[in-house]
Amino acid sequence: MGNPQEQIEIADFSPGIFGDLLGQSGATATANAANLSAYGPGYNGGATIEDTFGCCTDISGALMPLPSRTLVNQAAWQPFGTAGSAPNNFPTGKEGYYVLDVRIISYLVTDDHDAQTERDCCFILFGAFYATASAGQYKQIVWGVIMGLDTDVWKVVHYNRYAPSVIPSPALSIPSGNVSVLRHVSGARDSNGFLDYGIYNTQNSVHFMCSPSRDGSVGDDNTSWATGAIPADEVSWTSFTTDASRANYPVGVDISLATFSGCIGVFPDPLDLNSFYPRYIGGRVSLPGFMSIAHQGRAVMASLLSRGFGLGFNVVLDRVSYSPVYNAGLAVSLTTPTVTQGPSDYRSSIAGDENMNPIGAMASIQASEMLVVKHGRGGVLMRGDMDNFEAVALPYIESTYGVVSHPANTPKGLIYGSRNGVFLWAGGQTTEKLSNQIDGYFWEHDPSTVYTGNSGRFAYWHPWACVPNDYLLDTTTNGWWKLEDSGDTGRNRYSHYDVSSLNGKLYAFPYKNAPGSDPIVYSYDPDILRSTYSWRSLPIIETRRRLTTVEEVEISYTLAFPWTVATTITVTLTGFNEAGDQIASRDIVFSGGVAGTDYGSQVTVKQPVASPDTTQGTFVARYIQIKVVATAASGPAPKIHKISLGTTERNRQRIA
Repeated sequence: MGNPQEQIEIADFSPGIFGDLLGQSGATATANAANLSAYGPGYNGGATIEDTFGCCTDISGALMPLPSRTLVNQAAWQPFGTAGSAPNNFPTGKEGYYVLDVRIISYLVTDDHDAQTERDCCFILFGAFYATASAGQYKQIVWGVIMGLDTDVWKVVHYNRYAPSVIPSPALSIPSGNVSVLRHVSGARDSNGFLDYGIYNTQNSVHFMCSPSRDGSVGDDNTSWATGAIPADEVSWTSFTTDASRANYPVGVDISLATFSGCIGVFPDPLDLNSFYPRYIGGRVSLPGFMSIAHQGRAVMASLLSRGFGLGFNVVLDRVSYSPVYNAGLAVSLTTPTVTQGPSDYRSSIAGDENMNPIGAMASIQASEMLVVKHGRGGVLMRGDMDNFEAVALPYIESTYGVVSHPANTPKGLIYGSRNGVFLWAGGQTTEKLSNQIDGYFWEHDPSTVYTGNSGRFAYWHPWACVPNDYLLDTTTNGWWKLEDSGDTGRNRYSHYDVSSLNGKLYAFPYKNAPGSDPIVYSYDPDILRSTYSWRSLPIIETRRRLTTVEEVEISYTLAFPWTVATTITVTLTGFNEAGDQIASRDIVFSGGVAGTDYGSQVTVKQPVASPDTTQGTFVARYIQIKVVATAASGPAPKIHKISLGTTERNRQRIA
């Protein structure tokens, strides 16, 4: 080991990930070593998108592991995959089942009133294209499943399946689906003015809405759902469904129409609360809907219709449709209601007459406020009762520009996605950009797919905002991180997130599932940290445009319980030699500490750096980057407080 004259230290990793700040910020963009302006801020500690995942920082800026992930038992999910086993059942490029939307719903097992039996359940809407034969026209399929999580399978239900005519086949975009949770309270009162059924009979219901692809016949970009009997060769799909009485679909629609542009359902069926099936309460509701949320105990839908006025000339319209306040007085009794609300009870209105743009995001802010973000010219704040609202124009907030997603309410405000990044609305007339470090539509998880409706769901998981394409935003530092390695071609990236209200777990859902094989849902426990992570620095500022000799690496780290677990921290340096070729040092491995002694205390160790060329003893390069992989055989990976590079001043050469 030489005698370094200077130490280059990184002791604060909180800046997080930085992407290419030149606008070239696709899903795998990173610092561009050929252009100085792409290197991010004028300080060390920032990370690249590639090779940085599974880590974050603590309050001191030290690098530490994120919570670990667990694959939720997949056995009950795999029957969904049997339909697509034949090679030609899915169109090329659209193989498998897309996750359209998902919500986690906490429920309580009350058999013995044991608090330990609290569980989470999950409602997922899947969408796919499928041909019943090996060739021919593809149908659009949308179906929903509800089941327990982190326990044995509770129940699985086949909510809906539709087979619309698709022209051309397959359609360009995939169908749309949305899930929300409503609270239905009786509006009937007794002679004393009290609610007739009492608060104890307040009912929470799952509301779901699905719409077909926007690709339709010439001059009308509106494909309708078709009714009809379940084809004989699809009967095997329902082998895991307990109800064998469904000969036709949709089931239980309150109105009789030949086609359905959009379908709305409520679970459980208010006509039969003891059944495990939904009630379809709507077909065509003013216009086809592609997004829905819960607000004021209502189902509120963003409606979109591209109306044709001749070949090649379609005009996009937008409206907000909403259900009336739920009134159990429509029913004879709570247990045997006779009437449900249908499409004729729904209302619709333009959300902001002066801004005729489609809707990209909606969110219930509070009982009297709902925010609508448009594709262009800002958005609208709808105040007051939906039956008599005030529309407040917000022309200065960030528009979504063609991107549709479900935002997340956080302690800082509403976080939502745009084609220009991720933004925060905290009330008022403007929004704040939260993704200055990563330019553009970096959260696009699937550039090859066109979505009819929402393409993802954001979530708040203290202290992080969970963003599609595997990203986390630390809301305390505004640093960006990645849950998993998006460069791993063996997995699909996350598109939807939701958080359990029972235990604080995060549930993450890959955007697509191949038939019978791909994982459908992972859980992340905030109390269990992962055993490995990776971090890679931006080019170190002192080494940009200078050949620098690195003779040693020093790391300060803390081991985690248990004491005897083998831990390693592997450091690799990369850079460019004098000829401009990319080179890498040999791995520098730091192995654990003294068992039973170093646990909980900070350890500082040094290692020499070896050049890839065995004839040269030191590593000489410019634009040097540091890659760190920390691993523990079990339990949390080590926490890294500081990385120091020992350099020799006299060996530095200025590159003209």
